[in-house]
Amino acid sequence: MASYDRIEKRATLRAPVSRVWRAIADAQEFGRWFGVKLEGQFAPGKTITGTFDGTLDEAAIVEFQKSRGLAPSKVKMPEKNAVFCTVERVEPEHYSLELFVTENSDPARMERFLVRARELVPLEEVYVIPVPAGGQYRLWVVFGEFASRDEALAAGRRLPPRYQQAFRAAPRSFEELRGQL
Repeated sequence: MASYDRIEKRATLRAPVSRVWRAIADAQEFGRWFGVKLEGQFAPGKTITGTFDGTLDEAAIVEFQKSRGLAPSKVKMPEKNAVFCTVERVEPEHYSLELFVTENSDPARMERFLVRARELVPLEEVYVIPVPAGGQYRLWVVFGEFASRDEALAAGRRLPPRYQQAFRAAPRSFEELRGQL
């Protein structure tokens, strides 16, 4: 059965992933992006209320509507502490295997690693994450996406012996990874 009680939109955001994640996962940051002061944090089943935190230029909106051939309509501000959303669910945490972190961000060195890696593991499952550190970058290399910590540990045991010896593959939740960005 189709549900018509939602609006979905795709957008390309020109911002670091860590910034976008904070903006959609943290209610205060989300509100800041959309000019709304939200009360509380996002949690499954929780209703989020808030107050519009800005002003609108009604005359400018009417002019914009007219310029688009639309009949001007009255702008209605949301009431104080209006319900903005109810969080239906929060997706379960996913994991990756941290292979290594290096201070050496030399592109040629990382390219050599990736050339060797493609012979041992599917390269599309290897992620190189640049992490700013005091004006320089550390490179964080992780492998795979797993539904649970146990699944990540099992994948670590299936890594080629050469990787098991060279790296102490440690499962890291995506939340941990985001927290390091």
